[in-house]
Amino acid sequence: MRVTFLGGTDIGASCLWFETQTGGWLVDAGVRMDDRDPLPSLDRLARAGDRIQGIFVTHAHQDHIGALPLISSLFPDAPVFMTRATLDLARVMLADALKVSREEGKVSVFTEDQLNDLWPRVRVMGQDKVFGWNGMQVATYSAGHILGAVSIGFVTEAEGSVLVTGDFSVTPGRLLPGLRMPRGSAYDAVITESTYGNRLHGNRAEQEDRMARQVAEVIERGGFVLIPAFAVGRAQEVLTILQDFMRYNKDYPKFPLVVDGLVRSVCPVYEAHGELLRGPAKRMLRTTGSLFDREDIRFVRRPEERREVVEGRPACIVASSGMLNGGPSVFYADKLIQHENNAILLCGYQDEESPGRRLLNMAEQPESERRWFLPDRVVPVNAKVALYSLSAHADRRELVQTAAQLRPRQVLLVHGDPEAKEMLAAELRAYLPKADIRAAGLGETVEILPGERRHRFTSADVSEEERPVRAHSWTGQVLVFRTPGQAGELAIGVCASVTSSACVVTTAAGTALRVPVGLVVDALGRVPAGEHPEEYLAGLWRAAQACVEENRVWGYRPAERLGYRLAEEWGRLVPADPLGLEAVSEALAPYGWRKVEPDEQSRVFRLYVAFPWAVPEEVRETVNAREIQGGWRYELQPHVYPPAVQRLAEETARSVGGKAGNVRIYPQERRVEVPVAGGLTVEQRLRMEDSLRQRVGGTVRVVPVDLNLREAAGTAERRMEQNAALAAVREQAPAWLELQKAGLDPALGTITLSVAFPDAVRKRPEAAAFAERVERFTGWRVAWADSVNQQRLSEAAVELCREEGLEMRKNPSLMLADKVVRVQVSGAVEPEQGRAVAERFRERTGWTLEFAGPSRSMGTGSGEEETVRTPGESGRERMEMNRALSWVEASAKARGIAVYKKSVQGESLELMFITPEAGRKHRDWLEQMAEETGWTLRVANKIHQQALIQLAEELAGDCGLFRTPGIHQDRREVRVRTERPVPEERTAAFEERTGWRMACE
Repeated sequence: MRVTFLGGTDIGASCLWFETQTGGWLVDAGVRMDDRDPLPSLDRLARAGDRIQGIFVTHAHQDHIGALPLISSLFPDAPVFMTRATLDLARVMLADALKVSREEGKVSVFTEDQLNDLWPRVRVMGQDKVFGWNGMQVATYSAGHILGAVSIGFVTEAEGSVLVTGDFSVTPGRLLPGLRMPRGSAYDAVITESTYGNRLHGNRAEQEDRMARQVAEVIERGGFVLIPAFAVGRAQEVLTILQDFMRYNKDYPKFPLVVDGLVRSVCPVYEAHGELLRGPAKRMLRTTGSLFDREDIRFVRRPEERREVVEGRPACIVASSGMLNGGPSVFYADKLIQHENNAILLCGYQDEESPGRRLLNMAEQPESERRWFLPDRVVPVNAKVALYSLSAHADRRELVQTAAQLRPRQVLLVHGDPEAKEMLAAELRAYLPKADIRAAGLGETVEILPGERRHRFTSADVSEEERPVRAHSWTGQVLVFRTPGQAGELAIGVCASVTSSACVVTTAAGTALRVPVGLVVDALGRVPAGEHPEEYLAGLWRAAQACVEENRVWGYRPAERLGYRLAEEWGRLVPADPLGLEAVSEALAPYGWRKVEPDEQSRVFRLYVAFPWAVPEEVRETVNAREIQGGWRYELQPHVYPPAVQRLAEETARSVGGKAGNVRIYPQERRVEVPVAGGLTVEQRLRMEDSLRQRVGGTVRVVPVDLNLREAAGTAERRMEQNAALAAVREQAPAWLELQKAGLDPALGTITLSVAFPDAVRKRPEAAAFAERVERFTGWRVAWADSVNQQRLSEAAVELCREEGLEMRKNPSLMLADKVVRVQVSGAVEPEQGRAVAERFRERTGWTLEFAGPSRSMGTGSGEEETVRTPGESGRERMEMNRALSWVEASAKARGIAVYKKSVQGESLELMFITPEAGRKHRDWLEQMAEETGWTLRVANKIHQQALIQLAEELAGDCGLFRTPGIHQDRREVRVRTERPVPEERTAAFEERTGWRMACE
């Protein structure tokens, strides 16, 4: 084997050409930043002909992929191997390079056709995998440099072996783990980067803290901070550091973050590959839906926004490029560099000829001599300039340790300046005194000398099937694997022995299984000393199930790691789809994009915007129809965001010379009422209504404050002084009212009363009489707050149950959306007893009380015993709980059966339908599910109020629905009030689907 260095011996244009007796291949195809000579030595490839049989890519930086479309076009039959993450990044990076060349009027390194022709040639290879190709073995090792980066090893049968490290980092960053070579790995030759071969990195945590504090201090003093950062890797690390600083450090106020340039397009790719991230980053992505909070970070999407940024409030700007040799970072540097309050913080490698390096050199010069040279002028440098070491490259110590542990006979140094290579070579010779260690020269060809037979070949070594790269170290470890056979369920066992193609695993039952290495999912470490293997495996499985139930699947302990695999298998993990989310959030941005929240029960990403009523139907349908992996989907929520409506109303009122009071929102009618003081003319009010309607949607009514007060509680002159009015209300409030607090709205002339149980109080005639007395006495109109006192609600349920001699098993569960309180008591509840308690509870609170006992659920749902389906005597073993839930869900979806909630109640699975009566119609299906899962199935004895209302609105909506349909559980009917009669076929359809009656007024 021999290797020719076509580029990359210094930093830029990395390209290595390997040749063996059976063929050849390339590793990387990059460009230099120097426009005069950007390409590798392509003339040397002219003699290659068809001997280039493949191209391998280590990672997606331009100095490693910038010429890939061009070089791949020279060898159209050669597949291009890269990891999935590298492919996603390469699509972004290469498209941007082509766009920038056109915008700057330069000749691009490659054409658009060459770029389009590249993608069909790509073959995705796994990270930390081994596979056969062209008669040799190829191994990939996660390199930690950027997302998807790998070191690649090539092992031939008779011509030696070589590892190409590419760019790598040993120290873990905020987002990615560092390079870890498997124990016992060995190569005849190592071709290693030497970027920082002449230096040692400072303490990473200290550098991060100092940088974040300087950012906070500069902004607190009214200045801007610019952090030029490489779009891939460094920018994402910086954003994570600053977000974590604001999240956990309360000594400084939060500051705005602005992201510009290629960074914006790369961030979603990082979010799309959560499986490659470190635990903390993976957990953040899982719990919040994103790594980069869209509420805290402003992503600049148009060039004209940049001027708004520098003219707005002080912020920290993270923009490409990292060396200030192009991109929006140059624009921001030009605007900020002259002002002493501002700061420019560099955080990565700076080439000797780059503007960033020149800027660093200026920091050591007298202030009078600091000058920033632009194409059209020279400006003074007054801003603070600093460098922080946040490198994604290994330092000298890490470079030496990585190469030395592989025990190579040759070490060839690339990707570094002469000083770095010389110092690194000297230290390597101390660790590898017998090895040939030298810097590679551009255009040089080096023979790889095969050493002793370190690698034993079998037919599996050259199989194209990928296998884990660390399989040889599995002996004695607990393995997570898929059982051989059609089912392929997850299982665990202790590895007794391993070959290149299979391992022998002993399960918790003591059974020995032969498992192909391709079916092994993870290695969890060894059985602790003193533990019996079979008992340990059984306990580990139970602990992992508990982790799934408690959502503790993001740690490093064996149970948590196994829990992650089980949650993934059972569909209990929320899929990260930030690439789709980016498009969705952009589509909804004009309507006040707010946030996304996952609902694991229904597998829905709930999307929230400030003004959902204004979203056009075609946009809503496009968003809701977007499919995501694992059966998840998006769903735009109808809830208006009151603070946004209030701010908009106040701004609009000021624009016409008025002053807005507290806005009233009526969600069911999609109506907004805005009280405005200031004596507006009819024309001004209409103009204000039109303006608000365009933004908010729905119906908007602007109400002059004086008119509103005359209709309600009289003029302002008649009102009692505010504090006196509040005191009078508290004195006169009867005990049964359970008054919690009272608040005033001077603009509307209302006094809002918050009571413990508003749903019950509003129905009492005494409450109306009390409100009338208050209005006459104080001149303020009374309004009732909707919020219930949750603590008093629970206490009322407990008190009433104890009065009937019913002992609580645990605290009551509050279902706020349905206005239901559910209690679990010891022993069965007699039907009459349960209904009596529930009725007293409804009279007292206005809410529904439901009982969950061991055999029945008493409440006001239907008044009948719940339907139970018990498995027959088939002898089938009961399914694992989560698999059974997934099984039922998949079957229901396939049959079009709407199951709104699934839960485990003791030894049964409880299914919630739109009504219990609807559930009982599926008796045959319930019996089938009981047989297939081995579980007893129960139909929950409660209704899904929101679904009932929605169905009634769908069927009666075009008949002129006056108000929200009313639910009468005692009569099992939904009452609607319409302008025109609802056709009989629709009421019949409602009864067919729900088992309830639709009553029309």
